[in-house]
Amino acid sequence: MFILIIWSIRFLYMYLNTDNHSFEWHLIHFNPVKMANIDNKLNLFNASFGCLFVYFIYILYFCNNTRATQLIYRVLIDGDHRFFIREKSSIDEQNIIVNDDDDYQRQKIVRRIRLWLTIYHQAFHFLYYASYLLAIIYEIQILMMLKKFGYFSSIPGIINIIIELFHLILVIIGGQTCLDISFIFGACFITITMILFTKFQQIKTKWLDRKKHVKSIKINRKIIWNIRNRIIKMLILIESIDHTYGILMFLFILFNFPMNAYLTMITIITKTKPFTEQLLHQTITINQWSYIFVFHYIAIRFGYYLHLPSKYFINRYYLKCTKPSTNRTTMMMIMNIRDRLQFSDWLEKFHTKKRYGLTYGRTNLITMSTFVQVNFLNYLNFNSLKIVIFHSKKF
Repeated sequence: MFILIIWSIRFLYMYLNTDNHSFEWHLIHFNPVKMANIDNKLNLFNASFGCLFVYFIYILYFCNNTRATQLIYRVLIDGDHRFFIREKSSIDEQNIIVNDDDDYQRQKIVRRIRLWLTIYHQAFHFLYYASYLLAIIYEIQILMMLKKFGYFSSIPGIINIIIELFHLILVIIGGQTCLDISFIFGACFITITMILFTKFQQIKTKWLDRKKHVKSIKINRKIIWNIRNRIIKMLILIESIDHTYGILMFLFILFNFPMNAYLTMITIITKTKPFTEQLLHQTITINQWSYIFVFHYIAIRFGYYLHLPSKYFINRYYLKCTKPSTNRTTMMMIMNIRDRLQFSDWLEKFHTKKRYGLTYGRTNLITMSTFVQVNFLNYLNFNSLKIVIFHSKKF
């Protein structure tokens, strides 16, 4: 947190003192925004981005003792597979003996989650190497310019080169810290998503898959309340996710919207930039667009899985019990009036227009329509910036 505060103060200082200094001063203080002839407001964005990651550290390290994080630790670190559903079991007269093959299948789920997280970790290693490579390219260009200006031939010039190296190291350390926090946040979000999606898929496959199980499974009170209790527990976990990782992702996307629109505009309109700068802009833009799309898709799937059992029971069983047939008699034998009232109350709470799921902070629920609205706002921001740059070039 201290490193990122210093990092943010440095970029804020660059934003406030850009217009009063020469190009050589920006080289010595390693101001890549000015060296690339980008709008000085990008320094202000970098300063606010560092403050945002300070808040991320505070939430992830000091205010993150939630149900979701405890489940992540149990599955990912301890290898505990008891959260997942047992598919098979052999019942003894005294105890329930778990089938070894089923135990192996649940351990296989844990290993698959660890494998995907390892792949995600390797992808972040690529970002580390790419950032180091870009820093080296920038440093070589700066040293060549400083040599051209004669800084290597005098003691004050060498001192300025040392100052420039100090600023470079500070920027690299701060950028690496931001990548570390992004990795930790992304790893937690990916892990809890895979855990819950696997559990939702197990519920769907074991009890709700119409093609495979509609003929073999006989609906009874035990199955109904089993699914109901499991869905309520999953809803509590998703609420824990929404209060921590959902808010952090919302803030991350909110802060990246202006930057994303600006870089998209720069990438499309400007063709005279060096290859390294164009590659940096395109990489950041693709990275941010992928974050936006993947997060919205995951959030929409959370809502889909939560409301799937209620739709299934309404379509397959609950509507049948209202017809004067044997199904009505069977359903009434399975459930008494008290159970049916509780079951109807549960269906009413889940089968409603006010749906459950991840939200934009404390605002709207994330659905496909809100996703289109968010992208439409991003498109408007892009067009407004495009008009501004067009008129600035014209004048």
